[in-house]
Amino acid sequence: RLWWILTEPLPKAQTRRYAFSKISAPPPKDFPSRVTVTDDGSTLQVQLGTRPVLRYCHATVPSPDATKPYYDRSGFIHPVFSPSGLVMTDGMPIGDHTHQHGVMFAWRQAQYESREVDFWNVATGLGRVEHASVDHIDQGPVWGGFQVTLRHFELKAPGGPRQRIHETWNVRVYAQAKPFL
Repeated sequence: RLWWILTEPLPKAQTRRYAFSKISAPPPKDFPSRVTVTDDGSTLQVQLGTRPVLRYCHATVPSPDATKPYYDRSGFIHPVFSPSGLVMTDGMPIGDHTHQHGVMFAWRQAQYESREVDFWNVATGLGRVEHASVDHIDQGPVWGGFQVTLRHFELKAPGGPRQRIHETWNVRVYAQAKPFL
């Protein structure tokens, strides 16, 4: 497979032809550095050169309120950075959104065997989402990223918690300086 990024837009209804040949030349000076993914044991840190892009939390991050451990969570992206280094997401903001964990996905209204399961509002004690595995990491000069698996559990199923959803994320970051993509 071959991957590349068009640096100039292609106008509608126009075509381009490409020829591929092996050369030994450095990339253009304005080409951003390669995308790297580092696993520090708790997070996958994605960077473009030396600039952070995002962090995926695969270890459980504890609740900021020790009296509410149901807000503990793994399997979410936070922080997400802008190209200038500003943090664009919030993780577990104290107040009425402690259940929000950066970039995450959770079904709010699900039903199993006529029982309602809420994977979003974790304070209900009905459902939980957690990281299961890091399946694959890619790095390179055009793009880098990762594939992870998450599990959604119905906590009050007859006989105890039962996994209800198996979720796979494929996250890619492309080597573009502005904007991050």
